[in-house]
Amino acid sequence: MNNAVKNGLFLGGALLIGIIAFVLVSPRGYLEYGQFVLFLIALIIMVKTGIEEKQMNDGFASFGQIFVAILTCIAVGYAIRFIGNYLAFNVMNTDLTTIYNEIAIESIEKMSGFLGDEATDLAIEEIEKNDISSIGNNLIQYISMLLLTGGVVNAIISLILKKDRPLIDTV
Repeated sequence: MNNAVKNGLFLGGALLIGIIAFVLVSPRGYLEYGQFVLFLIALIIMVKTGIEEKQMNDGFASFGQIFVAILTCIAVGYAIRFIGNYLAFNVMNTDLTTIYNEIAIESIEKMSGFLGDEATDLAIEEIEKNDISSIGNNLIQYISMLLLTGGVVNAIISLILKKDRPLIDTV
């Protein structure tokens, strides 16, 4: 099995365990700062994947080689993560949607001076209409996280780790 896929499965398992632990211990904490903690786990495994790709090529790897390895890892790991996220909202704790909406409404109300009353009311109505736990919403989250983490963050890591082979080997 490809090393990037193994790391992706490991990442998915770690994120799944993180989701379960957060939801069981502190559902509100999961929604407020749990996503950041899960991102840090993903970041560590992304760097690990890039370094391993480089080591498998005798210390040399192009931007593209590292980028593809990390993207594969993230795609596999985040697929597992969003299955876990869907199950957390719809099976483990169905109150997560309500808690999420409360947090979002609190945030909007804190910005009401900036937004104005009409925009605040409109934003709150949209939050209440939106079903964060739906498959479609989870798919949108998966794609956006794949683009942000798998694209932008991955590109930064790949640029840092890349080391091209010299054109002429010196003796």
